[in-house]
Amino acid sequence: MNAVELPPEERLVPGDLIATLAERTPAVGPNPTEWPGLTFYRFHAPTAPQWDDVGSLSLCVVAQGRKAVTVDGVRHLYDPFNYLLLNRGLRFTAEILAGSVAKPYLSFVLQIDPAMVRRISADILDRRPRRSTGRCPGRRPTPTSRRWTRTCSARRCAS
Repeated sequence: MNAVELPPEERLVPGDLIATLAERTPAVGPNPTEWPGLTFYRFHAPTAPQWDDVGSLSLCVVAQGRKAVTVDGVRHLYDPFNYLLLNRGLRFTAEILAGSVAKPYLSFVLQIDPAMVRRISADILDRRPRRSTGRCPGRRPTPTSRRWTRTCSARRCAS
């Protein structure tokens, strides 16, 4: 099987994310974007731990530098090789561990709408290929109810 090769203008190279974040973070600290729920960050030096909380499910990606987040006494380090996913309502401390003027800490946080996650999960379940065994498929969770419901008709099930 041959791999599909992308045209040169569509290929990503190492450093593209760093260059994009460096360009779009003119100020130290949080830099809002035109996309709802997306914030870019720049810091030029380590910071002291600061309390924060999460308003929604959030994906945190560090492109350059290093950060520590402490939740319930457990310290989590993340950097360009380790990402962080935080649940809504979580309270934590965060501190920048590595960043300088020459090589700033650059990251982004993407808040993810829980309703969108539910819609995508339901869509994945609906698109899953179903095996036909000639028997009643039994019970499975429905994406909207979180409770188990019958998925077969009364004609096909004797139970």
